[in-house]
Amino acid sequence: MEEQQEARGVKNKGLLVTALVLGVLVVIVYNWHISRVREAGIGEKVMMLVPKRTMEAGEKIEESDLEIREVETHFKDSMTSNVIFGVKPAELKDEELSRRVQRGKFLRWDDILGHEQQSPTVLLDEGTESFQISISPRESPGQMLRVGDRIVLLGVLAPPGKPVSTYRIIEGVKVVSIGGMAVSPSMGSRPGGRRKYSTVMKSYRTIGIQVTPETALALNNIMTHLLRDLRVDVVAHKDKKKYVNKKILVNPELANLPASAEKGIMTP
Repeated sequence: MEEQQEARGVKNKGLLVTALVLGVLVVIVYNWHISRVREAGIGEKVMMLVPKRTMEAGEKIEESDLEIREVETHFKDSMTSNVIFGVKPAELKDEELSRRVQRGKFLRWDDILGHEQQSPTVLLDEGTESFQISISPRESPGQMLRVGDRIVLLGVLAPPGKPVSTYRIIEGVKVVSIGGMAVSPSMGSRPGGRRKYSTVMKSYRTIGIQVTPETALALNNIMTHLLRDLRVDVVAHKDKKKYVNKKILVNPELANLPASAEKGIMTP
């Protein structure tokens, strides 16, 4: 009897040791997997600034008022406003605030009074321009779309020598304005902290996209061949990062399409 109990005790200890070893292995493998996923998903990081304290309009910034936070590049690309990045706190010393800024919130160029980078053109990468496309309000993505999102433009065309068909005109292009607005409407405050304006629009007729001058010319020619209103599909948030640092071009089948003598459908 004692021998059986002793055998069971040894067996239980063996199982316990095995379980502990397997547990350690699981933790090691899990951490290794997470590390690989982060390495694949994060890529390069960019530096952003946040106030260490809530500051009022008219205050001058001291270097000690700001702290640096690093975020993923694709996260910066998805920002819906002109957030400051790649700037050290010392570079903003003595700059005057144009409005109240909250502690811990990313600092934006339009928080800085009279700064040249208050212009919405800071949303455009160097060597690019904003190309305005007209859409029917019926085809707009509504509140699904934000400045900084990526979209796919689809259109029904009949290129010379080809049948009428729907084409993916350009894919993964960045949105820089919606309905003529380059940033979300102001969140001006009212007593009680209620929002003064809606942060997104439900309906709009224009979308600004970021393209190179060459792509703008190609798109302009393509638009003259449209037979129906443009359709706009919004790229999933998790898929946006694959377009970061990637050259966005029009569909090769349409890239050299000449302008049509007849006006395409540009407006609803």
